[in-house]
Parts: sequence; C-alpha cells; structure tokens
Amino acid sequence: MAWNSAVGLPQACYAPITEHKRPTKLPMSLDQRPYNPEREALASSGGVPHLRTAAVFRRFGHRLIERVAARTLVALGANPETHARAILGQGGFDAVCRMLEESTEDGALRILRMFGAHVGERVVLHPGLTVVNADSGFDRLAIGGESHIGRQVMLDLAGDVACGQRVTLAMRCMILTHCNAGASRSIQSRARNRRSAVVIEDDAYVGAGAIVLPGVRIGARAIVGAGAIVTRNVAPDARVAGNPARQLRDR
Repeated sequence: MAWNSAVGLPQACYAPITEHKRPTKLPMSLDQRPYNPEREALASSGGVPHLRTAAVFRRFGHRLIERVAARTLVALGANPETHARAILGQGGFDAVCRMLEESTEDGALRILRMFGAHVGERVVLHPGLTVVNADSGFDRLAIGGESHIGRQVMLDLAGDVACGQRVTLAMRCMILTHCNAGASRSIQSRARNRRSAVVIEDDAYVGAGAIVLPGVRIGARAIVGAGAIVTRNVAPDARVAGNPARQLRDR
C-alpha cells in the first residue's frame, strides 16, 4: 500500500478533490408551469409582472387610495370641502362617509356642515365618527352647541338624530334610528321594520358603548350608563343602566 509521506497516512485515504457542479436547470416553458387560474385570468387581459399584487389592488386599491389621500391632504392642511367634492364625484356618498371617518376634528365638522348637518358652535368631535344610511347628505343630523362626540361613535341616519345643547356621546356608543329584519317572513320581524327619530335633550350624557334604539327620547340632564341598551324613553334627570336599561334608584 502506498503511503503519503507528508502526513503519514495511506494514499487510499485521499481522493482527488473535484469541483462540485450543479446540474444546469433549464428554464421552465410556459406549457410546463402549473395551472394558476388567477395568473391565467390576468394574462388573458394583458398580464403584469406582479400578478398577485395586481389582483389585490384591483379589488381593494380604490379604498386604499381614498384613505391615503384623505390622511395626506389632512396632514398637509388641504381644504376638506374641495377634496370631499372630488371624492363625491368619484366614489359617491359612501366614499364621503369613509373620508369623514378618517378626518380630524376640524375637517369632520366642515364636511358635516357642507353636506347639510346642523352643527352648533364649539362642538368637540373626536376622530372615527361613523355615519351609516346617510343616502346623499347629513341633513337628518343636528348637534347642539358645546356638545361632545367621542371616538368611534356610530350614527344611523335612516331617521333623524337630534342632539341638544351640551350633549355628550361617549366613545363607541351607537344611535340607531331604524330596524330592518330583511327578508324574514315572521310576523314579529315585519312588525319591527320601522324608522323612528332619536332625540337627546340638553345636557344629557350617553356613556361609552351604550346603544340607543329607534324612537327613544332621552330627557334633559339624564345619564345613560356605559354599555346600556336603551329601549324606551328616559325621563329628565333620570339615571339608567343595564340591558335593557332601567332607572336606578337614588341612594
């Protein structure tokens, strides 16, 4: 057996070192690619390099543009009325409502007044106001002076919503003015299909997360506890809480 004199081991322990070469990978032809319905649909309409990105953008891109544009213009101090008119022409009144939700206090107040809402002076309006069923304007909404509207309040304008002077709607409370059972054929469901105004009188307070149902009148200086569901009128100076909301006794 031959020995390697340099390290004193049999020559058989050493094999010539050769460079490892990966086999050449041929490019996959179009016919060999696995079938992808999304790719084929986009390719038939012209196709783009980033197919998945294009598909997502086609579905959600217009809403993303609206939100980014609203935030950018507000940050730059742009005139909200001018932008609201452009949004109305491109995306309809639903797009205006989405812009309202993204606007700051001053911009949101100007948009409400622009589209018909009766808003008093020195109203505090926190971001995130959601307005639904507004159709083509906010003319069914009235907010008295020095009122406070918290974050993420939801107002249903299928019917009128009238808030007096110095009213507080705390964060995430909901004011509903209609009930719709859809296509249900039950007698009870049909009887519930109605629209009724909600009136909140001067100096009333509606706590965080409370829900006020259609047709309810909350009296002056009344207090509605957080998380309450108000199904009937609340007397002036009363305090109510719970589900359904019931009057609390004075201690």
